Amino acid sequence: MSYNESYFFCKHIAWQEEQSTNIIYVFDLKNNCSFLIDGVGRDIWLLINNHLSIDEMIIILSRNYAKSTNKITRDLELFILQMTEENLIFKM
Repeated sequence: MSYNESYFFCKHIAWQEEQSTNIIYVFDLKNNCSFLIDGVGRDIWLLINNHLSIDEMIIILSRNYAKSTNKITRDLELFILQMTEENLIFKM
């Protein structure tokens, strides 16, 4: 994984954030399934929405969660892998 790359949402998904619960609901319109994303995953999702690079996300998450960049990097890589395997995001 190159850390200067960015990820984008696939065109066959729709999503919204429920403000009262801070949960993101993602709907895969192609496969007719849905996902709930909360916690750190929610924060990563919103960073992807802002078209930030992996490097930028690591810096922001490390600062926001007061965790080492190594820990943040591992967690971010896992989330990105899961979302790409579900065909919800792609890299550009």
